[in-house]
Amino acid sequence: MRATNCRDTPDPVPGLSFFQRSANGEPTGWAKEHALEPFLERMGFRSVVDKRELAAFLRYLVSKGVTLLFDAGNGRNDEMVYAAVAELEKEGRLPLRYEGCVHVTLPDQLPGAMARLRELRRRFGGRRLRFNTIKIHFDGVSEVGTSSVLEPFLGGPRNYGGTVVSAAQLRDFIVELHREGLDLHLHTVGDAASRTALDAVEQARTAVGGRLDTRVTLCHLELLDAADIPRFKALDVVANATPHWNNGYFQGADRWLGIERYNRMYRVQPLLESGVTVTFSSDITDDAAWKTERADPFVGMQIAHTRQEIESGPNGPVRPPESERLRLEDLVRGYTLNGAFQLRRDGELGSIEVGKSADLVMLNKNLFEVGSYDIHTVAPDAVLMEGQLVSGRLP
Repeated sequence: MRATNCRDTPDPVPGLSFFQRSANGEPTGWAKEHALEPFLERMGFRSVVDKRELAAFLRYLVSKGVTLLFDAGNGRNDEMVYAAVAELEKEGRLPLRYEGCVHVTLPDQLPGAMARLRELRRRFGGRRLRFNTIKIHFDGVSEVGTSSVLEPFLGGPRNYGGTVVSAAQLRDFIVELHREGLDLHLHTVGDAASRTALDAVEQARTAVGGRLDTRVTLCHLELLDAADIPRFKALDVVANATPHWNNGYFQGADRWLGIERYNRMYRVQPLLESGVTVTFSSDITDDAAWKTERADPFVGMQIAHTRQEIESGPNGPVRPPESERLRLEDLVRGYTLNGAFQLRRDGELGSIEVGKSADLVMLNKNLFEVGSYDIHTVAPDAVLMEGQLVSGRLP
């Protein structure tokens, strides 16, 4: 690779994926978000997928009652991941339904995203491994000042973070997805990211003259402006939250947002009260064994229900506001029927009804009778998928 002057290297997405520079314009060595991806790709940098570890992680999820998984993206390593999943299916060792996606992290990937999805379908698709979604990493994270926010971050009056594409570009892409009947999943952490995405959906609906044949999901939603909450239902947009973050799992956002905004993060109750379709997920992968247990839906339910870390118990700190302690009924629906709706599988999954697949769990305890701080101890004694026992044992 030819050497270049690092000072003159352009930022892939200013405010989002960029090279931190000193006051005199010199790179500091800090590359934020996805700025290094193109360079790593040219150097042949690839992650290694251990099929045994992947299979073990999927079996763990099934043991916790998960029979449908949405993989929300592997960046530019998708081929190796989906090849491993496809091999597991061919070997009869894929224990659940696996929904893959194309993961867009930088603007240059957007034009070819749908062609890439069709290629993944052709090469790796099967009965259990399917591809129907484009995931766009629309903004960054508040912990390093790259999420897209309505009010500037502390320490810089012009630092509002950024989004990977504009509202107009996103609108046009949604119209394309509508014509193809494909779905869209957007990483939206900051309040401006959600507003920009909702604007794009609204404009796309106007362009097509009505409802979209695209299920749009905004995920994480750490910071939301109150004015945008009713728009989710009005625009048929799914809101996906990450419950085990509700106790302040990630640290550092307060230094960028200030305490007032920090204490308004992770608010789901207003969405539920507005009748929005809310789903829940863990955002956990198999690449860090210490985090595996946080992929357990019952761990997520307890943290969302108590707003406290499990290890801290009843006397531990409660993340404000306490009004965000979610009802179990809403959490169960978000993990089951609403989750199936998000992935266009609600006609066959998500509830116990005549004509649907017999995906069932037999729990060791009644979820609605255990104490609030014992929810994480609830676990399936048996898990059935399509009427077949896939984990545990029947009495």
